[in-house]
Amino acid sequence: MIRTLLTYIFAAVGAVLIMPPLILWTILSGDVQLMYDVFISAVRIALKVAGIRVRAEGVENIPPGTCVFASNHCSNLDPVAIVPKIPKRIALLAKTDVFKLPILGKA
Repeated sequence: MIRTLLTYIFAAVGAVLIMPPLILWTILSGDVQLMYDVFISAVRIALKVAGIRVRAEGVENIPPGTCVFASNHCSNLDPVAIVPKIPKRIALLAKTDVFKLPILGKA
């Protein structure tokens, strides 16, 4: 229960204090790399705080170039949890409802 609460607090602080300046920076500079790096770091920290261990097998078999990764969706956290384990920059596919969320949608 404590880990869940700490994870929610971490996510809320990030969404309210960190994401808006990052979104503004990305819009003004046109460079998404900083937001991507902060997102990857934040996901790693949030997973650690929540006590979630992610194991990735076969990472060495990922070919160069464009790939499609699919999680089995054991939970809603699966798509986000696998992102830091993939050794290349990726983009997430989401349903249109996600883009209607105030801060997350813009990010």
